[in-house]
Amino acid sequence: MNPKLWRQLSKWHYVASLLFGIQVLIWVGTGLYFAAVPIETIRGEHLKAAPKPEMIDIKDLVSPEIAAASVLDGAVEITLKTINNQPTYLLTDQKGARTRIDARTGMVLGPVSAVEARQIAAQVYKGKGEIKDVRYYQTPPKEYARPGPVYGIEFGPKDEAVLYVDAVNADAKVVRTPQWRFYDFLWGLHIMDWVDRENFNTWHLMVFALGALFLSLMGISLMGARTWRNRLSRKQVGV
Repeated sequence: MNPKLWRQLSKWHYVASLLFGIQVLIWVGTGLYFAAVPIETIRGEHLKAAPKPEMIDIKDLVSPEIAAASVLDGAVEITLKTINNQPTYLLTDQKGARTRIDARTGMVLGPVSAVEARQIAAQVYKGKGEIKDVRYYQTPPKEYARPGPVYGIEFGPKDEAVLYVDAVNADAKVVRTPQWRFYDFLWGLHIMDWVDRENFNTWHLMVFALGALFLSLMGISLMGARTWRNRLSRKQVGV
């Protein structure tokens, strides 16, 4: 290779390393973490009891049509489930508003109470911790990633976690642990969205991706040129 071109490639590779090397290292390190830790562990699946089949005797229940009549804007979705051993209709209207209906009486039920949320969380959580705090959120924390309102039931100190209970339909599917928050932090570094940790279509991510590609190509070019030069040197000395 022409010595001048060799020096130029080396210079470009050096500059690219300074500009993009740290982010490349972050991508490799965070990617290794994502690959090594099971996503089920991150989501806290090991801290949630498996859902049990719900056996409901429908003979004493009001019909779904009667329950739907309680919703002024018209129900577009009706689900029957048990909440703390009470058969309940969960209705969603045309505007997305949700309502609980007592499936035995047809009466509209209010939001899930703090006592109910505590009981539901205790039934779902199967870690070794104990309930430390119960908080109601009209506007949920960002880590919940769903619309509210919701209760956050904090467990600890062993198997520390926050189990979120929907204040309308009593779902308790979301668990957030310190490990999940660390994963979320690394994800923000990985996609270079350090605030919302959701957008990976940003211009600066594309710039750094192109820079990393350039860095890789320069490295491959230098490696190939070095290998070729070494072969020529061995031939010249008769090796």
